[in-house]
Amino acid sequence: MPERDDVPSLRLSLKQERAAAFIARGRGKAETARELTVQVSKTTMHRWCNEPRFKRRVEELRTSVDKQATEILQQALTESARVMVDIALGKLSDVDIKELALRQKTAQWILDMHYRGKILDPKSPGAKKDELIDDDLDDSTRDELMARGSGDDEVGDEEEDE
Repeated sequence: MPERDDVPSLRLSLKQERAAAFIARGRGKAETARELTVQVSKTTMHRWCNEPRFKRRVEELRTSVDKQATEILQQALTESARVMVDIALGKLSDVDIKELALRQKTAQWILDMHYRGKILDPKSPGAKKDELIDDDLDDSTRDELMARGSGDDEVGDEEEDE
């Protein structure tokens, strides 16, 4: 019977599908191998992570999660702007000061990420995930980002030790 890559349930076993979902969400190999719904040896997990079909599935799941998160943040942009305006106009004076500060900080973060180009429309043809063009940054923003570090450090794909 020919192999069908277009149907998730025929692509990988149920355990592999579950493991791919955990890996896509950022879990480590050793931790995923120990999960109750996966329960395989570290060797098996390592072998799966090197299989092209498994790698493709993890990437598909990561892309799906990234798109969902971006869409949620895009939907929050308008509300974030509204919160900032309401705070500036004193319309939220009945809200607890700690909650107000948290709302403001969260709204400001969402707006900052949007204006820095971190929240892009995934449907737009030029949208590239997590890309900032250095020429678009003013000196103070560039200095701030450099002081914090690039933020591009990715967790390696090495096997975890126990």
